Amino acid sequence: MKYVDENHNSMQLSSVKTLGYVRAPDIDDDTIRPKWEEFLKLATEHLPKDVKFSHVAGMPCRYKIYLPDDVVEMGELMMEWGQDGDVTSITYHVTSPKITNRRYCPYISPWDYRTKSSKSLDKAVRNARVALRPNTLADVGRVSLASIKDKWNDIKDTGRRALTQAHVNLGVSNTAHNSGTPLLDEAVRLCEMGLVKFSDDVDSKLGVYIKANETLKSNEQVKYATMCWVKGDKILAHTAFILSGGLQGDEGRGWSPYDKNFMHADKRTYDDLCAPEDIPSKISVLSMLDDDEFVEEIGYKFNDSVYYILK
Repeated sequence: MKYVDENHNSMQLSSVKTLGYVRAPDIDDDTIRPKWEEFLKLATEHLPKDVKFSHVAGMPCRYKIYLPDDVVEMGELMMEWGQDGDVTSITYHVTSPKITNRRYCPYISPWDYRTKSSKSLDKAVRNARVALRPNTLADVGRVSLASIKDKWNDIKDTGRRALTQAHVNLGVSNTAHNSGTPLLDEAVRLCEMGLVKFSDDVDSKLGVYIKANETLKSNEQVKYATMCWVKGDKILAHTAFILSGGLQGDEGRGWSPYDKNFMHADKRTYDDLCAPEDIPSKISVLSMLDDDEFVEEIGYKFNDSVYYILK
């Protein structure tokens, strides 16, 4: 999953759904092993008791840190040392999307940009306690919003192509913004009023055109969705702007990932029984779908706990 911050800098994170316990290789050095175990313990003491670790292949002392009911990992802890096992050579690393190490370029050195390193255990633990935090609604939005934007743009593009093809089938040249022509608009009006009867073939093509035109107009009106994170018996919700481009007067309301208060300004928490009626009913429909599926006029399923309900 790609986490996108307010500066549009991204970081690849692992979905909790894909993580699991991975046994790390044994550390034979009796001096290094207790140092690593101490770092792990102290750096995660502030987290809930069900915190989990997933070993990252390639290094014996590198773990992804996550909670089972979160959506994405919180980040990583890593420890490096010299070949001779000298404890003075130990360096502790904390990596998280909450870190912005401005000594590095996010494009040239993405890992360094998201990592704080220290030879001091105390400083490394402080870094971990600040940067490694359970997922917030904003974190979930930052890894999921791009997916619904891409899906919604695909649906709108499909609608535009369908209308273009309907024009072609009727022998009408394409017009600006796929609008009709006066003659075509009049034919549709007369047909809908039942004042004229065309051949079955033309009637069928007009029907396809009318449906494609109505679908496109309906799609063009959709700008916002309610992002819902179902967490236990709670639903955490916030409005999100699902189009590309400007917010047209809605800047700063926490609806866009470019806002520093993204998913904070209008955050709501519902019990199952007190949520607005359309939210649980639409979540129920979407929950039967596979991940990354969209239903027009209903919404989008990101995964089993994150949904976008169309407004």
